Amino acid sequence: MRHLTILIIAGLVVAAPIVGLADSVETDTGYDPYDVYAEYPDDLTPRDEIGYRKGERLEIKVVRIGWADVEVKTAEGFRAMRDAAAADGVLLWIYSGFRSHERQKLLYEAWREGWGNKAARPGHSNHQSGRALDIYLGDPGIREWLEKNAKKFGFKRTVPGEPWHWEYTKPPKKKAKKPKAKRARAKG
Repeated sequence: MRHLTILIIAGLVVAAPIVGLADSVETDTGYDPYDVYAEYPDDLTPRDEIGYRKGERLEIKVVRIGWADVEVKTAEGFRAMRDAAAADGVLLWIYSGFRSHERQKLLYEAWREGWGNKAARPGHSNHQSGRALDIYLGDPGIREWLEKNAKKFGFKRTVPGEPWHWEYTKPPKKKAKKPKAKRARAKG
């Protein structure tokens, strides 16, 4: 029961900004939905955290994107992707990013007790590296936009059955343009 109470409280903490966001929408004015990013501004001041990758403890730097903590390079990729999506009329929001060992333990134990989504063992979730993001898919077009464009920004889906789960792998290499070879003219 203790885990259920903690899980409900944790869910309210995650849902609170979404509820507040819905309350701030004005329908009879020239409301610009992209101004909602200003309500939860990014904090790009890096902070030290203890993360995990494949069970190994590691030190990482995270920043806050909206209300989620994200590893620095992942944040750079996400911000570029978010800007491109906004230019196409699609809002991207992270509802879960970096997870501490304690948070992952809570989610894992809750899942084992029959609550919530499947969760990796503490120390083995890619969220603990700060490179896995759960992206809100509730608005039309978000999933399709991600499937078409996320790879351009270094993101890919890695968990079958979880269309919201995207991981930053690395940005694609820019193809260098080859100089055109000059053709020799035959003299006649």
